[in-house]
Amino acid sequence: MKRIIAVITLFMFLSLLPVRAECAVSFSLSEIECKNNRLVDIEVRAQCDRKLCAATFEFTYDPSVLEFRDAKPCGDAQVVSDTNESRVRLSFLDTYGAEITRQAPIFTLEFKTIAEGSSEVGFTVEDCVDADVQALDVGSCTAGSVTVTQRASDSVGRTDTSSKSAAHPKATEPKTTSADKHGSAPKARSSKGNPADGQNTEPIHDMGTLNTVSQKDADRLTPVIVLCCSGAAAAALIGFFLLRGKQKKNSSD
Repeated sequence: MKRIIAVITLFMFLSLLPVRAECAVSFSLSEIECKNNRLVDIEVRAQCDRKLCAATFEFTYDPSVLEFRDAKPCGDAQVVSDTNESRVRLSFLDTYGAEITRQAPIFTLEFKTIAEGSSEVGFTVEDCVDADVQALDVGSCTAGSVTVTQRASDSVGRTDTSSKSAAHPKATEPKTTSADKHGSAPKARSSKGNPADGQNTEPIHDMGTLNTVSQKDADRLTPVIVLCCSGAAAAALIGFFLLRGKQKKNSSD
């Protein structure tokens, strides 16, 4: 009897502990109708009561209708994609966990429409992890679609001009003057400057000439100055000895 009471007490105690409810993440893609040669963004949305931290996706599409261009994250998340023919494998990572309680978009897929028709964008998801590094079950995965038709609104999508500019780059030709057309070489700019733009280099040029002339004159006068100084020193020395000899003679007399 005591054992039965102990087991019942244990089950009652365990029932009072908080139990984490299981949660499955549901994913869905948007549907788009647009014209040909447009760039369109398909939103990838997730729904769960827990934050989504990481997941791995694999998307499939019709390469005769769509051309995959890029994957762009929403918020602070990061995505890394790798495309192979009609498949795109993508890894999603959000360090703090993406809030998806209200079916929020977690990233977008950018496609270019290359032909009229309809393409389903299907996908599978695996390796889902929440912000507490706990595994999440994958619920429903609702595929999206892109319908390309001339009846679509012009406001859907963006016109793609990257391929045109890449295929036909606009060459920049150097400007030619009338003198160049006749085969003559362009005139060199005068050192005096252009009076129209308020610049004049003539004073600087003259100052350089003056400095050159002064330097040449100084070089010419240097030997003369040295010679004069040497002659004056020699004359002073001779005068000193003559004066001293005269004084000695007077004293001896």
